[in-house]
Amino acid sequence: RLYDFTGKLPKEKVIVELGVRWGNSTLALLAAVNDSGGHLYSVDVLPASGDADGYLAGPTWTFILGDDMDVVKTWDKSIDHLFIDTTHKFEHTLSELREWGKWVKPEGIITLHDTSNVEVMRAITTFMEENVGKYELTNFEGSYGLGLLKKAFI
Repeated sequence: RLYDFTGKLPKEKVIVELGVRWGNSTLALLAAVNDSGGHLYSVDVLPASGDADGYLAGPTWTFILGDDMDVVKTWDKSIDHLFIDTTHKFEHTLSELREWGKWVKPEGIITLHDTSNVEVMRAITTFMEENVGKYELTNFEGSYGLGLLKKAFI
């Protein structure tokens, strides 16, 4: 699904992935970028490992080592697709939605992993209550708790 969502976005898209771990989502996001255009920025507090380490290095992928809430303070690019898969804690996820979400373009998307996690879903619900009418939620429970927020064109 991450590949499909990303591939449907405009050719010169900016994708930001918060949380890399073993690089499973990185592989899907980067494959979509390589096939349809754009650039993937992956942010994590730990060095990339597994399939993402070295194998994916190239002109369409930038790995940023750091805390995503520090990185967002100097971020300066509009985002077409924001993928959040970090701590799964309510406060942190809500902060990511609030701060990184400011950079998502109208009609852009935010996807989150593990929406079956109570804290993640509570953060999404709170964020949507703060932004009534600005996002539409689709939850794909059969896809490892993948949720998609589409930003309205305002």
